[in-house]
Amino acid sequence: MDLERGRARALRRRDRARALRRRDRAREGLHAVAPALVGFGTWGLVTGVALVKSGLSTAQALGMVLLVFSGTVQLAALPLMATGVPMLLLAATTLLISLRFVLYSAIVARDFRRFALLRRLAFGYFTTDGGIAAYSMRVRPDWGLAERYAFFWSANLGIWAAWQAGSLAGVALAGLLPHAREYDFIGRLAILAILVPMVRTRAAAACAAAAALVAALTAHWPHGLGLFAAVLTGVAGALVVQRSGEAAASDSA
Repeated sequence: MDLERGRARALRRRDRARALRRRDRAREGLHAVAPALVGFGTWGLVTGVALVKSGLSTAQALGMVLLVFSGTVQLAALPLMATGVPMLLLAATTLLISLRFVLYSAIVARDFRRFALLRRLAFGYFTTDGGIAAYSMRVRPDWGLAERYAFFWSANLGIWAAWQAGSLAGVALAGLLPHAREYDFIGRLAILAILVPMVRTRAAAACAAAAALVAALTAHWPHGLGLFAAVLTGVAGALVVQRSGEAAASDSA
């Protein structure tokens, strides 16, 4: 009996320790993206205004906000929808713009492949550029699956909440705001507010520099292919710098 009680106490202590680690990782995930949340909210606000100003009804704009969790896809689709392009071309354009999420899924595939399909589909919906950046730069090798899971959800749900709040506010306020060309400039400032707080390491700086250079050189490419090329180059640059730093550290050791 005493042996069973001792085992039960040990199991309870282990469960409490695991729960504390998961809570700490969730706190770290939210803290990692917190400096960029204002930028995500502002970007969502600008996108919400653009949806209504482009001619969508309030119900259509709300549907776009809730179902299409991607500002780049929304803003790329709006002018195509306004000009009445064929649905196949619209779908192809949005698919090409979203190809970067294939890279993002590859980053977390090894960690989350054991989850059920529906849960992995939920991962796909909530995955964000900022959340993946935080996950790839902050997650440590000694973290267990539950800790990685907590960090991933906390970071991405924080961004999702900020984005949705901003987008819904934009849809609600669009009727009160005049047409203005400054919205595009505000959106660019919001993106800078998102990116700058995340450039904290050499790998992140290499990623940002490489992606910015390729984005500028491929801005004229059609159907968002330049964006995909920029993301691919940025990820490659970050990996090169990170691995060179690990190699230097191992050599010095």
